[in-house]
Amino acid sequence: MAFKENIASMHMNILHWKVPEEKSFVIQDFLNIGRELGIVKDQEEKEEKSGVYQTQEEEYFNHYWSMHYKLVGSSVMVTLRSRVKDGVPLALTKVHVTRHFEEEDEKPIIKTYGTSIDDRNPEEIGGFLMKAKYLEENYLQFPHTVYFKVQILETKLLEPETYPLPPLPVGLRNDMEIRVKNTVFKVSEQLLSSHSTVLQTLCDKPSRSKTQLAKFSENVDPIDFKFLLAIMCGQPIDEITVEGVLLLARMYGAKVIERKCKRFLRETDKVSLAKKFQLALQYGWEEIRDECVFKCETSAEVAKLVPSHLQTMIYSEAQANWEMMWRNYTRNDDETAHVKRLKELGELTEAMKKMCVEEED
Repeated sequence: MAFKENIASMHMNILHWKVPEEKSFVIQDFLNIGRELGIVKDQEEKEEKSGVYQTQEEEYFNHYWSMHYKLVGSSVMVTLRSRVKDGVPLALTKVHVTRHFEEEDEKPIIKTYGTSIDDRNPEEIGGFLMKAKYLEENYLQFPHTVYFKVQILETKLLEPETYPLPPLPVGLRNDMEIRVKNTVFKVSEQLLSSHSTVLQTLCDKPSRSKTQLAKFSENVDPIDFKFLLAIMCGQPIDEITVEGVLLLARMYGAKVIERKCKRFLRETDKVSLAKKFQLALQYGWEEIRDECVFKCETSAEVAKLVPSHLQTMIYSEAQANWEMMWRNYTRNDDETAHVKRLKELGELTEAMKKMCVEEED
């Protein structure tokens, strides 16, 4: 199978996860941090470890998220960290967090809780302790993982007028109300119906009720619904609104707006390569996924693109194979050789499979 055909099927085989029906994400880490914290000593290492370790940051919904480990006496404190992206309006965000930790008896400890994130005073959330002795004894016995699932419930801008709604298109009027969490939106039934097949079906029901509309929007963040309405009224998509609007566009069957989001992501340089790759996997956009892969020059760059909840623990061999194949590929400038090389690189998919795990049904 040709290289292009191989890579084009990857999202269906190993990398594609279901489009969520809520504003949520997962970040995970494998407990191979004994050496980073200095719990497990390496004879070749001469420098003392600081006892602090932070995972690579991942971007979700205008924030960077990571896990932070700190050695505290005979225990390790594990926390989830969040920081807002530069240029994003400050907000107060209500979240629901599920923490999952697999201990040595292989029975996962799962805890859930609600909290708020204030962008003015970012704090670590979800802290818990685990024994350093456990890491020392088990750091080579996989899998031992910790992950956080974060569901964003409601985002309130600290300066509400930062994103005012534009006026309705000529000839339309607000003739109905939709409550999203604690926010009531006056909207045009015609505007909603013309953009969303799902909302059109709901609006066309003669027995439409406030209960039906409220239930339909129960997993929606009001700020994203506001952004969606603004784009329906002609406001352009930007790097701040695109992820939340894309989520609602898929949920509501707003295909025109989804295509606008896709086109924006392909053309903009204000969204990181990792974010584009992540969204391409999530929404099954093969061409954007391919473009992201081909912009990487080393295996390390490819590894950084893959979201943490799809990664495996040991992929150094796969990385080395990928890097060798990529070096060979980039040496060929001739167009004929270029096409030939594409057909010879079918092993790339297998190499990347070792770097990822299949999503459980």
